[in-house]
Amino acid sequence: MLTFLTSSITPTAALADSGIAAGYPGDKNIASDPDVILADDFESYTSINQLIGAKWTNVQHTEYASISSDSFAGAKSVKMTLPVSSVPIGTGMIKKFPTNAQDVLFVRNYEKWDSNYKVNGSNHNGIHISGGTLPGPGIPAPQDGTGFFIFMLQNNIQGVAGETDPGYDHVYAYWPKQRDNYGDHWFPDGWVVPGAKGDWLLYPS
Repeated sequence: MLTFLTSSITPTAALADSGIAAGYPGDKNIASDPDVILADDFESYTSINQLIGAKWTNVQHTEYASISSDSFAGAKSVKMTLPVSSVPIGTGMIKKFPTNAQDVLFVRNYEKWDSNYKVNGSNHNGIHISGGTLPGPGIPAPQDGTGFFIFMLQNNIQGVAGETDPGYDHVYAYWPKQRDNYGDHWFPDGWVVPGAKGDWLLYPS
């Protein structure tokens, strides 16, 4: 299940028994809620190509994506395979909201990683939220906030103590106050790579 929630919903906890999800046990019929702008349980699909034009704008590299019976709940999920390659392969499902941009957006989804998943070096995966015109890697977002942004919930080995594959959940961000030209990595405990405490810890007031 993948769900996008609009700004009028403010989750009070990460658990599915709070906030909007509390009214929809097992996420059944959550798409009918007026504050949900996209929900997909993938149950109605028999082919990955059926996603395109239904609820999704596009699916990149369909040769590495499929409808699978290996699911967290329900009967189906989307399975993505990362092949061994010397060049990046960006498999993904894309949804564009060109006419109803959101100031605040919450995303909830379920992910499962293969037990032998292992990537050496950078690997951007997970949920990607962006806006504006993206100029390319290594070009930081303008400091006045008028350019673009990228927030990606991903798993990646970043050299943080205790990491094991696929790495800790964290946010990879291009934003107006980014510390590195190639973006920052925000961890749930407040640590930021390049290594230091996050601004919300350095300047709590």
